[in-house]
Amino acid sequence: MREETIVIPNLQGRSMVGSLAIPDDASAVPAVLVIHGFRGNREEHHIQAVSDALAWAGLVSLRVDLTDNLGDSEGNFFDLTVNQELDDAQAALAYLAERPEVDAARLGITGHSLGGLVAAVTAARSPGIRALVTLSAVFNMPEKFPRIVGDEGLQIWRETGKVEMDPPGSELYLGYQFYEALVALDVASEVAQAQAPCRIIQGDADPIVTMEDARRYQEHLGSVEKELSVIAGGDHVYGNQSHLMQVCLLTADWLRRHLSA
Repeated sequence: MREETIVIPNLQGRSMVGSLAIPDDASAVPAVLVIHGFRGNREEHHIQAVSDALAWAGLVSLRVDLTDNLGDSEGNFFDLTVNQELDDAQAALAYLAERPEVDAARLGITGHSLGGLVAAVTAARSPGIRALVTLSAVFNMPEKFPRIVGDEGLQIWRETGKVEMDPPGSELYLGYQFYEALVALDVASEVAQAQAPCRIIQGDADPIVTMEDARRYQEHLGSVEKELSVIAGGDHVYGNQSHLMQVCLLTADWLRRHLSA
């Protein structure tokens, strides 16, 4: 396996940095886009582990730093929206489809947390996506913000147009347009259009994204074939190495099986 650092333009022409993992002697093989979560980046341990597992399973994998996030791509975190992340996913998929090592007719997608929501909606909007895996994917993120920032914080966010992320004093601010865009996105209606077979992976000890989120995906995804895989004792980022290994194996197995046919 070899890995390349790539820089590609997103749909607005801004630079998006990614890491492309390519199996040895790959030629016209399936490929998978791996999407990080909120405040995430492509170098997080669980993101890199999943990407590597896919490459070792014989699939090209691309993990990208979405713009306006905390990785190496262009943008300002203050300006982040889920709509921008959805656009970035489309740009990354278009790049993958053009790689000479990739069979453009066999593309898959996976994402973690908010990236799981982005992956699911992208799969629903892209008939060419042939397989999907969600990893601790949030379903209705606006429901969680009162707990994250508090009711008073939510009101201040609405009035001032910005909110400071934890920890206090971080001076990392997020604009209110992020919340507005999430409220406007009808996730249930969007994912109902999905056709790609989907494995929903969820840790049952995740304090951030709960089993309820996973069950909502299971209920609303339009995919004819969908399967819920529960990681017993698993937290949000699979900090236990055994849990992370389970996630990697479940993800690689599903995507290889559905993209190799």
